[in-house]
Amino acid sequence: MWGIPEIGSLGKDGIYQKQIFESDWTEVWLMKIGEEARRSKKTFKFEAWWVLEESFEAEVKAIWESSLGDFVQKLDKLKIGLGNWAKQTCMARKRNNESLNLKLSKLLEAERSENNLAELIDTKLHLNLEIDKDERYWEQRARVNCLRLGDKNITFFHNYATQRRQ
Repeated sequence: MWGIPEIGSLGKDGIYQKQIFESDWTEVWLMKIGEEARRSKKTFKFEAWWVLEESFEAEVKAIWESSLGDFVQKLDKLKIGLGNWAKQTCMARKRNNESLNLKLSKLLEAERSENNLAELIDTKLHLNLEIDKDERYWEQRARVNCLRLGDKNITFFHNYATQRRQ
Protein backbone atom coordinates (compact mmCIF):
# COMPACT_ATOMS: atom_id res chain seq x y z
CA MET A 1 0.00 0.00 0.00
CA TRP A 2 1.36 3.43 -0.92
CA GLY A 3 0.90 6.54 1.15
CA ILE A 4 2.69 9.31 2.95
CA PRO A 5 4.59 8.35 6.07
CA GLU A 6 3.56 10.09 9.25
CA ILE A 7 6.51 11.87 10.83
CA GLY A 8 6.92 12.05 14.59
CA SER A 9 9.08 14.36 16.64
CA LEU A 10 12.80 14.87 16.25
CA GLY A 11 14.84 12.54 18.38
CA LYS A 12 18.47 12.22 19.37
CA ASP A 13 19.31 10.15 16.30
CA GLY A 14 17.17 11.95 13.73
CA ILE A 15 13.48 11.53 13.11
CA TYR A 16 11.07 9.00 14.57
CA GLN A 17 8.48 7.65 12.22
CA LYS A 18 5.03 6.31 12.90
CA GLN A 19 4.86 3.78 10.10
CA ILE A 20 1.57 3.72 8.20
CA PHE A 21 2.75 1.21 5.62
CA GLU A 22 5.77 -0.86 4.72
CA SER A 23 8.00 0.16 1.84
CA ASP A 24 11.72 -0.01 1.13
CA TRP A 25 11.99 3.63 0.04
CA THR A 26 10.46 4.91 3.29
CA GLU A 27 13.36 3.65 5.36
CA VAL A 28 15.94 5.14 2.98
CA TRP A 29 14.05 8.44 2.87
CA LEU A 30 13.95 8.65 6.67
CA MET A 31 17.63 7.73 6.96
CA LYS A 32 18.47 10.61 4.61
CA ILE A 33 16.35 13.05 6.63
CA GLY A 34 17.99 11.85 9.85
CA GLU A 35 21.49 12.36 8.39
CA GLU A 36 20.59 15.90 7.31
CA ALA A 37 19.21 16.68 10.76
CA ARG A 38 22.42 15.46 12.43
CA ARG A 39 24.66 17.35 10.01
CA SER A 40 22.78 20.62 10.39
CA LYS A 41 23.07 20.62 14.21
CA LYS A 42 26.81 21.23 14.28
CA THR A 43 27.70 23.10 17.45
CA PHE A 44 29.78 26.23 17.40
CA LYS A 45 33.10 26.04 19.20
CA PHE A 46 35.45 28.96 19.65
CA GLU A 47 39.01 28.05 18.67
CA ALA A 48 41.86 29.47 20.75
CA TRP A 49 44.11 30.00 17.72
CA TRP A 50 41.66 32.50 16.22
CA VAL A 51 42.88 35.29 18.52
CA LEU A 52 46.42 34.85 17.14
CA GLU A 53 45.22 35.68 13.63
CA GLU A 54 45.72 39.28 12.61
CA SER A 55 42.41 39.48 10.77
CA PHE A 56 40.29 38.03 13.60
CA GLU A 57 39.30 41.23 15.41
CA ALA A 58 38.53 43.08 12.19
CA GLU A 59 36.45 40.13 10.97
CA VAL A 60 34.40 40.02 14.18
CA LYS A 61 33.75 43.77 14.01
CA ALA A 62 32.79 43.61 10.33
CA ILE A 63 30.37 40.71 10.82
CA TRP A 64 28.81 42.26 13.93
CA GLU A 65 28.31 45.70 12.37
CA SER A 66 26.90 44.28 9.12
CA SER A 67 24.37 42.07 10.95
CA LEU A 68 20.82 43.26 11.33
CA GLY A 69 18.38 42.28 14.04
CA ASP A 70 18.52 41.73 17.75
CA PHE A 71 21.38 40.35 19.84
CA VAL A 72 20.57 36.67 19.20
CA GLN A 73 20.33 37.16 15.44
CA LYS A 74 23.66 38.99 15.44
CA LEU A 75 25.23 36.11 17.37
CA ASP A 76 23.88 33.63 14.81
CA LYS A 77 25.36 35.69 11.97
CA LEU A 78 28.65 35.91 13.87
CA LYS A 79 28.71 32.14 14.32
CA ILE A 80 28.17 31.52 10.60
CA GLY A 81 30.60 34.25 9.58
CA LEU A 82 33.36 33.03 11.90
CA GLY A 83 32.88 29.48 10.68
CA ASN A 84 33.37 30.59 7.07
CA TRP A 85 36.30 32.81 8.05
CA ALA A 86 37.94 29.92 9.93
CA LYS A 87 37.67 27.59 6.91
CA GLN A 88 39.23 30.17 4.62
CA THR A 89 41.91 30.99 7.19
CA CYS A 90 42.80 27.30 7.66
CA MET A 91 43.27 26.84 3.93
CA ALA A 92 45.39 30.00 3.75
CA ARG A 93 47.45 28.83 6.74
CA LYS A 94 48.17 25.49 5.08
CA ARG A 95 49.34 27.24 1.92
CA ASN A 96 51.38 29.69 4.01
CA ASN A 97 53.03 26.86 5.99
CA GLU A 98 53.96 25.05 2.80
CA SER A 99 55.43 28.19 1.24
CA LEU A 100 57.36 29.06 4.44
CA ASN A 101 58.81 25.54 4.65
CA LEU A 102 59.80 25.67 0.99
CA LYS A 103 61.35 29.12 1.44
CA LEU A 104 63.21 27.94 4.55
CA SER A 105 64.66 24.91 2.78
CA LYS A 106 65.83 27.11 -0.14
CA LEU A 107 67.40 29.63 2.26
CA LEU A 108 69.19 26.88 4.17
CA GLU A 109 70.63 25.51 0.92
CA ALA A 110 71.63 28.94 -0.38
CA GLU A 111 74.96 30.63 0.23
CA ARG A 112 75.22 32.65 3.47
CA SER A 113 75.05 36.41 3.17
CA GLU A 114 73.66 39.25 5.29
CA ASN A 115 70.47 39.50 3.24
CA ASN A 116 70.08 35.72 3.24
CA LEU A 117 70.51 35.51 7.03
CA ALA A 118 68.02 38.32 7.64
CA GLU A 119 65.48 36.60 5.41
CA LEU A 120 66.21 33.26 7.10
CA ILE A 121 65.54 34.75 10.55
CA ASP A 122 62.33 36.40 9.32
CA THR A 123 61.11 33.13 7.79
CA LYS A 124 61.87 31.20 10.98
CA LEU A 125 59.93 33.79 13.03
CA HIS A 126 56.88 33.49 10.77
CA LEU A 127 57.12 29.70 10.86
CA ASN A 128 57.36 29.74 14.68
CA LEU A 129 54.22 31.88 14.86
CA GLU A 130 52.38 29.35 12.69
CA ILE A 131 53.65 26.52 14.88
CA ASP A 132 52.36 28.38 17.97
CA LYS A 133 48.91 28.58 16.35
CA ASP A 134 48.98 24.84 15.66
CA GLU A 135 50.02 24.17 19.27
CA ARG A 136 47.09 26.23 20.55
CA TYR A 137 44.77 24.21 18.31
CA TRP A 138 46.08 20.85 19.58
CA GLU A 139 46.19 21.99 23.22
CA GLN A 140 42.51 22.84 23.00
CA ARG A 141 41.75 19.46 21.37
CA ALA A 142 43.67 17.63 24.11
CA ARG A 143 41.73 19.46 26.82
CA VAL A 144 38.41 18.67 25.13
CA ASN A 145 39.32 14.99 24.78
CA CYS A 146 40.42 14.82 28.40
CA LEU A 147 37.13 16.34 29.54
CA ARG A 148 35.05 14.20 27.19
CA LEU A 149 36.85 10.88 27.62
CA GLY A 150 38.26 11.40 31.08
CA ASP A 151 41.68 10.69 32.42
CA LYS A 152 42.84 7.13 33.18
CA ASN A 153 43.57 8.15 36.77
CA ILE A 154 40.06 9.56 37.19
CA THR A 155 38.58 6.30 35.90
CA PHE A 156 40.74 4.26 38.29
CA PHE A 157 39.82 6.32 41.35
CA HIS A 158 36.14 6.41 40.38
CA ASN A 159 36.06 2.62 40.06
CA TYR A 160 37.92 2.25 43.37
CA ALA A 161 35.48 4.58 45.16
CA THR A 162 32.39 2.88 43.78
CA GLN A 163 33.72 -0.56 44.78
CA ARG A 164 34.37 0.63 48.34
CA ARG A 165 30.83 2.01 48.57
CA GLN A 166 29.36 -1.41 47.68
